[in-house]
Amino acid sequence: MNNNNLDLSNLAHIKSIASEFSNYENRYIYASVTAPARATRTITDIGSIDGFCIMIVKSGLGAIEVNTETFEVAPDSLVIIGPNHFVKAATNERQPLDVALLFISREFMYDINLDLNVINMKVLTFSHAPTLSVDEQSCRMLRTMFEALHLAALKSEGNHYAKSIARNLLAALFYELLNIGTRITADTASSTSRSRRVGYVHDFLDLVRRHHCQERSVKFYAEKLFITPKYLSVLIREATGRSAVEWIDQYVILEAKNMLRYSGKNIQQIAYALNFSNQSAFGKYFKNITGVSPSEFRHS
Repeated sequence: MNNNNLDLSNLAHIKSIASEFSNYENRYIYASVTAPARATRTITDIGSIDGFCIMIVKSGLGAIEVNTETFEVAPDSLVIIGPNHFVKAATNERQPLDVALLFISREFMYDINLDLNVINMKVLTFSHAPTLSVDEQSCRMLRTMFEALHLAALKSEGNHYAKSIARNLLAALFYELLNIGTRITADTASSTSRSRRVGYVHDFLDLVRRHHCQERSVKFYAEKLFITPKYLSVLIREATGRSAVEWIDQYVILEAKNMLRYSGKNIQQIAYALNFSNQSAFGKYFKNITGVSPSEFRHS
């Protein structure tokens, strides 16, 4: 997916039922949706989105179906769904769902200025469940951030700083999600022991966070975990919906984009810092994943 864009065709039906809707150059989309009161259970097919979906349940009862697996949701529930998952929402006929939705393109995620020394993606996986309950204060804060992104999108036309505003608002949102996830992960670890499979997934993501600047092979990480590359690949795909290679690439590209935009280093220096044999190899890798060259990205 080039140009940082979401495919709006999958979201046309969301816009048609939303009480509030905005999008910033199809890089992110905000919608506030209240399911209509009906005598029967209502199912909305959100579809497969090549990006991230974050949902806050403001009121009502219902369920979210992700790749045929169903998860119940209630007020102050938070739902985080990664790319390429098939999603449906079912609302209770007596207490219809009132939700705030945020869709973020995969490529714009790479364009957000996140501190890789702080970010820890494993706390956003929440084991196998994409849903969790959050406290009222955290939910209120997330909803305020959603509203800020909605207003920023509405006022983006003619605003020379719109892209920077969007980047920083989304960065703040993800740091808060990381804060919530860190607390939940700590609580879970203190109350129950992790299963071995979940432990492998979390340990893999932690290793990638620490070693992605130097190591890009699945074999390296599998050896660190004392399992085979094939078994690691199966575990990661089943738990996150993405391959081990995709997770490694995400960290490398995010690091590369941050360095291109903020480090002041030239492209050759960045290539060596990320353990590429030369600038050409780095350029081919970067363009293959992002669709643009490092120099094109730097000047975008």
